[in-house]
Amino acid sequence: MKRVYIVVEGQTEQEFVNSVISPYLQEFGILSVTPVLVRTSRTGRGGMVSYSHLANTIKPLLMDK
Repeated sequence: MKRVYIVVEGQTEQEFVNSVISPYLQEFGILSVTPVLVRTSRTGRGGMVSYSHLANTIKPLLMDK
């Protein structure tokens, strides 16, 4: 089974993945689409994050089978 993880910064992007991208990809046989919420700042206002911060979020997902 193919799994797709999409890194998102906020709830709006998370909802977009769940309501638009996931159903679209299901038409092509990709049944597991998971948005991964990344905390970008303490205030929750979004913005750029460092590669190391993203790597710490993504690496455990890549190790999961």
